[in-house]
Amino acid sequence: MKLIYTDLITSVTSNKSHLNSDYSIAKVLNNYPKQAYISNSTNTRIVVACSGAEAIFISYLAESIQVFFENSSAQILGSVSKTNSYSVDEAYLLNGLTHWNDGFFVEVPSNTANVIIQLVNTTNVQGNIDHWSAAGDSFGKLMTGTGSTTINHDDYPQIRLGTFVGGSQITRITGLGDGNRNLKFASGGTTDFTVSSMTLPVVVNTIRAGKLLTTVNPQVGLTESSEEFGITEENATGLNFRIGESRRVFAGSLSVKESERANVTRILKGIRAQPIAAEILGYQESTSVFGFLSVQPTLSYSTQGSQLYSMNFEIKEIV
Repeated sequence: MKLIYTDLITSVTSNKSHLNSDYSIAKVLNNYPKQAYISNSTNTRIVVACSGAEAIFISYLAESIQVFFENSSAQILGSVSKTNSYSVDEAYLLNGLTHWNDGFFVEVPSNTANVIIQLVNTTNVQGNIDHWSAAGDSFGKLMTGTGSTTINHDDYPQIRLGTFVGGSQITRITGLGDGNRNLKFASGGTTDFTVSSMTLPVVVNTIRAGKLLTTVNPQVGLTESSEEFGITEENATGLNFRIGESRRVFAGSLSVKESERANVTRILKGIRAQPIAAEILGYQESTSVFGFLSVQPTLSYSTQGSQLYSMNFEIKEIV
């Protein structure tokens, strides 16, 4: 398991602007992943100044991510990349209860001064949406059947803040989808047009870079569960509905050597209930998470007389 337990980021900049000021690049440094950076371009370059960092974590939405490590003389020390494939039919995009996108946890070469992140989206995720019905002032709605059928936003996960519809970008989503002013574009859309393409926005929720604590992978028995939380309310018909979130919870135990015990214990106690970035399993990218230690780790002897301990932990995702 790997944990980033300090914050060594001094600045984050982007070569592109944002959807609006509520989604500026500065949002990647707060502790609220839902307050994300949404770029006004599908090809965006981000530079993270983080001299002395040993690892970096990024949560993002992009089909392609390339990470370059640059020293203070602007020399590239190395790079890593990852690709993701998104389909409008997959449950990954249909999960409307969580902000979470993909997570990328990468160790940083020594002498790195800047981490350069290139994010790209290119796939047409239009599906059967083929018509924009304008209501004036860049407001309107998306439709199917060349404008004969209204749609339900919940059935179309590609309709999200920042999505590019042709040359326009969605800046506001209200209603179910059938209202004449349920969507708003950043510009254009003042007249009806045929939709020929839709592209997902480049989104970055969280970036963390700092010192790295590395332990062995958790022991057999590690669990990954989903925790639901929120508010239950009653509507006019008397039926209950839930407004809430779901987050991942990782729990298990680590093997800690006597030679490592003091340092591991000191670090884990110091970050109790503090936001951290973690990679739970080194061989499984899906266990990269931005979360917090929800309970104080406990230490126990594994075998009488040995110098090996079991340390129990629980990390909950921040949403």
